[in-house]
Amino acid sequence: MHPELVAISNLWQADVRVDSLRAEHERLVATVNSTIQAQKDAIAARDAAKAALDATKTEERHNSRELDSYAQKRDATKKMLDDGSAPNYEMAERQLANCIALVDELETKGLDLLDRLDARTAELAAAEKARVDAESAEKAARQALGARDAALRVELTEALRVREVVWKELPFDYQTPYSEIRRRKRVALVNVVEGNCVVCHMRVAPQKLNEVMLKRAVHTCVGCGGYLLPGPG
Repeated sequence: MHPELVAISNLWQADVRVDSLRAEHERLVATVNSTIQAQKDAIAARDAAKAALDATKTEERHNSRELDSYAQKRDATKKMLDDGSAPNYEMAERQLANCIALVDELETKGLDLLDRLDARTAELAAAEKARVDAESAEKAARQALGARDAALRVELTEALRVREVVWKELPFDYQTPYSEIRRRKRVALVNVVEGNCVVCHMRVAPQKLNEVMLKRAVHTCVGCGGYLLPGPG
């Protein structure tokens, strides 16, 4: 390769190394933050499931008390009708019919509440398991970050040192164009396959490619601005 293209390549490799280390650290931190939020969400879901279960238990207890009350009233009214001690027979019959209807209604509601209690209990168990799993995931993420953090900092410090060295080796005329490529988050080095840039697919003039291959000049792709390499990678 042309000496100036070698300098660009060395700097690009150094930047790729720096970017890779930073990205790894960002991924580890992002995973920790994600698991922290997941655990908060799991706790909130568990608390909501517990509140729903408690509310259903309260409703079931209230329904049971009402059911017992009307069942006792039904039995007492029926007894008065059976033994003839009811002060007003017609009124007692209406009361008995009303109690029987209410008991039937409350028994049906009670069965529904028991089903809901089972469902709410299962939901709480699932929510608690999710919370435990989220807690374990957060712990694992923190451990993963802790296991790599110190080494990553050392590796990044060294990578930045290398990057500073190769940056100084880059000819001044190339520093601004290269920095612009980095600013735009573009690829600095591009291969040419069958006459086309592999990044943007723009056609590369044969003369340019020939000069690059013969190490006579350094050229960039007119499409993406990447520096042309002297052959497919």
